[in-house]
Amino acid sequence: MPTATVNGYWPEDVNLNGQVKYAGGSNDRDPILVTIGGTIPTAVRLQQLP
Repeated sequence: MPTATVNGYWPEDVNLNGQVKYAGGSNDRDPILVTIGGTIPTAVRLQQLP
């Protein structure tokens, strides 16, 4: 369920607030999307080969 939360400092707790949250305000998914350069969760990033 995307609105469920888990309390505790899990490896998935990106913002280290003691709660793992996928959707909603202060979630742990958005900082990851911003870091990889995207804001659309269903977007596909193609790998660049040397």
